[in-house]
Amino acid sequence: MMDTLAYRGTLPELMSELGARLKDVVLFEFINFALHDESRHLMVLHVWEGTESPPWPLELELDKSAFGTVCKTRSH
Repeated sequence: MMDTLAYRGTLPELMSELGARLKDVVLFEFINFALHDESRHLMVLHVWEGTESPPWPLELELDKSAFGTVCKTRSH
């Protein structure tokens, strides 16, 4: 799986590749990647459910995401 970690395709292509490879190792129904878009103050959620191409990502305001809650409540 090392070649996947150095993947140079698009994020939807990467998710499809990871999904296909992970199904050989673990049972799952979907994969979820949450990426922080600092410039727009958003969390961008990418979900792949085994279809050819993933649907458009879901964008959440940082304050309405789990990551935003963690950032606010973590001790320094």
